[in-house]
Amino acid sequence: MPLQFLVELAQKPLPLAVTCPRQLGHVTRLKAIGLIEATLALSHSRDRRTHAALVHHVTESGVREIMEATGHAPTPMRRCEPNSVGLTFLRFLEHADLPVIVTHDDERNIAARLLLGGLIHGAVDDVSGDARATVIRGLTAAGRAALSVRMRKDIAALRPRAHWEPVPGGLAASRELTTLPPHAPVMRHEAVHAMD
Repeated sequence: MPLQFLVELAQKPLPLAVTCPRQLGHVTRLKAIGLIEATLALSHSRDRRTHAALVHHVTESGVREIMEATGHAPTPMRRCEPNSVGLTFLRFLEHADLPVIVTHDDERNIAARLLLGGLIHGAVDDVSGDARATVIRGLTAAGRAALSVRMRKDIAALRPRAHWEPVPGGLAASRELTTLPPHAPVMRHEAVHAMD
C-alpha cells in the first residue's frame, strides 16, 4: 500500500487533480481499499486505463491508517480556494477521455460554474428522477486559455529570480548579476564602447 503517498495527500489542499502515471496507480489502489474518495477518469478503450484522478478527501479509514503509521493524526484537511477548485477540475478534464458524465455532487456544482463561465461544453441532464448528471463534452478555448495562463504562472513562481543592479563607478548601461541560483550558468556581459 502506498502509505507515504496517503500521508502526503492528507497534507495537501483538496480536491487535487492527479495526472502522473505513478501517482495514478497509488490513487487507484487507495480508492480500491477505501482510504480515499476519488473520481477516476478511465479511458474509453478496452484496457480502461486511468488517465487522471480527482481526489476529494481522505476517508475515516485513511485517517486511522495514517494515525497507526505515524503515531499522530494528520493535520486537518484544507480545502482549495473556489477559483483553484475550478482550475483543478479543468486540469482533471484536460487529461480525461471526453465526454465525461459527472454524478458526484461537488463535481456537478463545479461543472455548473464552469459551464456558466463558458470554460467547458456540456449539459445538465435529468437521469431517472432525482438523480442528476452533468455531461461534459469538452473544454472551450477559454477553458484551455485559463489552464495555459495558470500553467505559466505556476512555472514563473518556480523560476528563480535574479536581481540586477548598476555596477558602482561603471557605465550606467552596464549591469551585474548580484544573485545567482546554484544551478544557473554563469553569464558574462561585455560593455560595447563607441570609438572616439
